[in-house]
Amino acid sequence: MNPHAQHLLIDGYIASTFGPQPAEAYHCTLLRREPRFLQPENLPGYPGTFFAVPPHRPDLNPHQPQTLWAIDQAVRNQGTVIRQQIWVPRNQHGFLCPPIFFFHRNGGLGLPLNQAAGGNCMSLQGASQPAPLGDTCSTHAEIRINWHGYSPWSGQILIRTQGQGQEIIRLEKFVMHVARKVQKFMTLMTEARQPYNNGEQRWYIGAGGITPDGVTLIGVVHVSQGSWMPILQLNHFVF
Repeated sequence: MNPHAQHLLIDGYIASTFGPQPAEAYHCTLLRREPRFLQPENLPGYPGTFFAVPPHRPDLNPHQPQTLWAIDQAVRNQGTVIRQQIWVPRNQHGFLCPPIFFFHRNGGLGLPLNQAAGGNCMSLQGASQPAPLGDTCSTHAEIRINWHGYSPWSGQILIRTQGQGQEIIRLEKFVMHVARKVQKFMTLMTEARQPYNNGEQRWYIGAGGITPDGVTLIGVVHVSQGSWMPILQLNHFVF
């Protein structure tokens, strides 16, 4: 594997969240190619962003130039990335969308979880634009969380406006809905409705462990048609 791909699977948020091997499998599924053909690259003016040629789609003109996809971001040195196990469907149908990273207009990345859940998302790039969720016809999406040491959890969010037209919701609304699901998950775990089954105390949710005010929502990963997983980072380091 070329050196760029090694950096992708070591330094990227997706590798830091799910681990190098699951990240490689995810990128192969996303780009519809074998590991040796991943070939991510860095472009001048976009430090820390990994780009790749999108997968070939039979419904698109093969002679039309393709815009490179941003498939990951290098982890920013602001805290520990929260580990999760990637959710893999039994059958993968259709194409995945590239991950969505929540950038601010000033170049910052991510929103404090409580701030995002409160709807304070207007500083984001493209906040008032439709969330880039692909060519989905669905009205809902599943937000899946597979936090290290806890049982898998999921919650549904509305991704289309109600009433006539039913357009994709704005990015700021999407971020708010995702943040609220993460908050809900953490509240349920704090109330001990599911036991913590891991000897590593650093991932424990609740008093003396991780609380919502210590979490930053970095972005989301499209893991299957209709399912997204959040990328989460602490605002401090745990070892």
